[in-house]
Amino acid sequence: MFRRWVPVFALLWLALVAYMGWNIFTSTSDDKTEEVVAQLGQCKRRLAANSLDHLHSQIRDLKQELEETKRKLSAATGDHSNARNSEKECPPCEKPQCPKIAADDTSARTSDGPWTQTKNIRKREKLRRRLLNTVREMWFYIRRQLGKVKSSAGGDTKTGVTNIMEDLQDYYQAAAVDIVGLGDEGGMKEWRQGQANLASSMINKRIEKLQNPSDCSAAKRLVCDIGKGCGFGCQMHHVFYCMSTAFGTGRTFIMQGQSWSYSRSGWNGVFLPSSEKCESFGTSFNMWKGDSDSSDVVKMPIIDGVNPRPKSLPLAVPTEFIDIIEGFHTYPSVYWFGHLARYIMRYTPTIKQSFEKRLEDMGFKHPIVGIHVRRTDKINTEAAFHAVPEYMVHVEEWYRELERTTKVDKRRVYLASDDPNAINEARKAFPDYEFLNDKSSSMSAGVGARYSEEGLKGVMFDIEVLSRTDFLSCTFSSQVCRVAYELMQVIHIDAGDKFRSLDDIYYFGGQRGHDQRAIYPHTSRDGTLEMQVGDVFGVAGNHWDGYSKGTNRRTGRVGMYPSYKVEEVQQTYDAVQVQA
Repeated sequence: MFRRWVPVFALLWLALVAYMGWNIFTSTSDDKTEEVVAQLGQCKRRLAANSLDHLHSQIRDLKQELEETKRKLSAATGDHSNARNSEKECPPCEKPQCPKIAADDTSARTSDGPWTQTKNIRKREKLRRRLLNTVREMWFYIRRQLGKVKSSAGGDTKTGVTNIMEDLQDYYQAAAVDIVGLGDEGGMKEWRQGQANLASSMINKRIEKLQNPSDCSAAKRLVCDIGKGCGFGCQMHHVFYCMSTAFGTGRTFIMQGQSWSYSRSGWNGVFLPSSEKCESFGTSFNMWKGDSDSSDVVKMPIIDGVNPRPKSLPLAVPTEFIDIIEGFHTYPSVYWFGHLARYIMRYTPTIKQSFEKRLEDMGFKHPIVGIHVRRTDKINTEAAFHAVPEYMVHVEEWYRELERTTKVDKRRVYLASDDPNAINEARKAFPDYEFLNDKSSSMSAGVGARYSEEGLKGVMFDIEVLSRTDFLSCTFSSQVCRVAYELMQVIHIDAGDKFRSLDDIYYFGGQRGHDQRAIYPHTSRDGTLEMQVGDVFGVAGNHWDGYSKGTNRRTGRVGMYPSYKVEEVQQTYDAVQVQA
């Protein structure tokens, strides 16, 4: 049923876009202004009368279908409790009566019981997320195309286009809210939460087992030196890469961080040790020679020059976790690295207590959006300058969408920046918002004070607060924002799309190639790339206008292609299993 209404709804939107585009771009005379605006108004009314009413009807049908699926699942597992009793809807395998539907439950793979039911629900969830992405990319396309018309128009035409853009944003947000709501209907929110709890538990248990061997001297170990010559976010990603390699090769990860450019007290002055039982590696080690190296202790080079390249390089995810993560999460790679990040960035009790006190003092509460305004040393070298209003466009959109379903007492924003003037700029330009900021973090983030104890605690605090917000508006060219985004995944069921980046898509420096696969054909026009179903594209970036840039690996051509016509190609690897 879900599959039947997806193309209907998408076609209604596409018809609207095509109708608008034909009228606007073929109207060269101001005499046609009123006619164009009137036709677009009629188009909007027809959409409201047909498309959204149809969508709501199908949502009700889908809710009934999901309830039926739950009843079948209960019958298959012998659980005949009331499906509407939320106390009985425990996350999978967290109570004795729960069905075992973990990704490694091979005993159920050949039956029509819980495993089959779970596979079907996971497929449905992936389809729902694909629909949300399609509608979002369509809005990006409409906004960009009408923005071009608006910038070159004048008078009544400009006013008419502005009104149309605002109304179409309302249509987009109404559809997005309903599609997101499908993930909460009929017990689906509880199901997704249960799957997330299960995945998190599986990952953390594997990490704890690997990091705390019964006999440290007999364990294979991997040593990582924190002293990479770059900023905090870059250093953290260096450590995450080391940890990922250790996991893939079945080695205990050991941090070599006694001497650190950020802190005289070293790594353990602010973070907990990487292991409770195994922190030493002696004086003898070999440099990395590959995944199959049999040396007892190996030391990792920086990711930029590692050779041979580990199988566990980002954006790959261990095979043992991929089935369950793909069922509930938009970007499994970010979810996986978020768990590695959270394990590594466990604060000492003193730091943790200090951060909680600062959060309380500043009045941190939900809902709240996080903004990271990156300036100073990286502007015009690694990133472009962006004024505060550019970030606030996405903050405004997020709150407008939230307020459709939730009463918001105050629009709050946590603003982190290496420029102390950014907070004053924001408060002056947007007086209706409450801006929270840690002044000491901004002051210590400047180039002169960055590599100090206060600078370290400042950037750590900013990252922690940003990760606890409900939505991020930032630049993914910044490693600080990417670390916050990674940590955010551990807090929410699926924070994969809880961001807007003003420049790059998410990436991990030194990663494997990022690929996408065509799920729909595309005929080349206006310089866009021709696509056949199954074509693989090496992704360079999303231009946030309905199009992405990349290389068609079949034809070798580089160019733009419709973002909604592709899906992610998830890389996986088999991690070495270590016996207790």
